[in-house]
Amino acid sequence: MGSGRDERRAQSEVIGTVIMISMTIIGAVLIVALAGSALQAINDETQDSLARDSFHEMDNRLSGISGSQVASETTLRFPEGSGSDLSVNESEGSVNISVETADEYRNLTHIEQSLGAVVYEGQDGSELVYQGGGLWEYPSPSYAVVRSNPPLSRTDQFLTFRFANISGATSISEGED
Repeated sequence: MGSGRDERRAQSEVIGTVIMISMTIIGAVLIVALAGSALQAINDETQDSLARDSFHEMDNRLSGISGSQVASETTLRFPEGSGSDLSVNESEGSVNISVETADEYRNLTHIEQSLGAVVYEGQDGSELVYQGGGLWEYPSPSYAVVRSNPPLSRTDQFLTFRFANISGATSISEGED
């Protein structure tokens, strides 16, 4: 009778050891899975921040040359990690300017200029768009937030437009000009 107890006790020790090892393995797998998703979220946030900073830098550089004549093309370098999520839509948007003067002048002016757009789609589905010299953020498809106005100024009776035309750009690749 005494030997039967020892056998049962020996089995409970093995079962207890297996349960402890299983709980340790399950705990380690859960920690790795949670840490992986947290690292991915941090990586996505860092990539969005890098792209936003790159767009602001692009806006500043292009604003600096928008009022001057550029003899050749302008080259911008995007940091590695941000260029792969950028796209260029060279047929996106246009500006239509019509000027009508008093009847005695009979002078009608109509100008239409295509603009093009550089678009970054964030991990959360929001979009950051550089178009016409302005920086626009679309947190949702229903509205936009102006992050930087296009160059538009008024002096006395004159209204000055300096829209950046990027319709000649065809693509942007990560880490390239």
